[in-house]
Amino acid sequence: MVNTAAKRPSAIGWLVRDLLIFAVLASLLNAAGQWLPAALNHIVVFVIAYVLCYITHEWGHWVGGRMRAADQPFLAYKQPLMTRFDIAAHTSRQFLSMSWGGVLGYLLAGLSMLVLYFANLAPGGLAVGALAFMSQSLAVDLPQIVAVSRGADPLQTNQSGAATSVILRRTWQTWLPLSALLIAWHFWS
Repeated sequence: MVNTAAKRPSAIGWLVRDLLIFAVLASLLNAAGQWLPAALNHIVVFVIAYVLCYITHEWGHWVGGRMRAADQPFLAYKQPLMTRFDIAAHTSRQFLSMSWGGVLGYLLAGLSMLVLYFANLAPGGLAVGALAFMSQSLAVDLPQIVAVSRGADPLQTNQSGAATSVILRRTWQTWLPLSALLIAWHFWS
């Protein structure tokens, strides 16, 4: 008899999925300089850095939530979000732990990429992708974390702070000055 029920997503399944993504991205990163024109190479490396920061961000959310015993069921492997955190069913402490975990996850990955870049071990696109993710995510995450830390309702704070329009606005608000800084650095270095 064949079991037709879909296998329930798990931490091991997500780890295998994300390790495969890391392996593919590492292969692309290794090969990018060999077969891509310079401009396209920077774009590919930027996307790779962004994806790596995103994956560590998601794992950070999971670890942070688990530190406070939050119930975070895993979503299907094809989704970009790893788990579902039901804000209405959790305490403010669980929300803050889950939120800080995501921040620490992408800061760890992003700062590691910056160190590799400044040690001349990684291309500039990696550093730019890391800066882009960190600046945009800090602009989205920190206002919510601060508000909940000061006693705001996590559900209302998340609904207003994580709305698509807010994320897009904070993205261009952080990426424009970052772009100007990078352009200035390029011309003066």
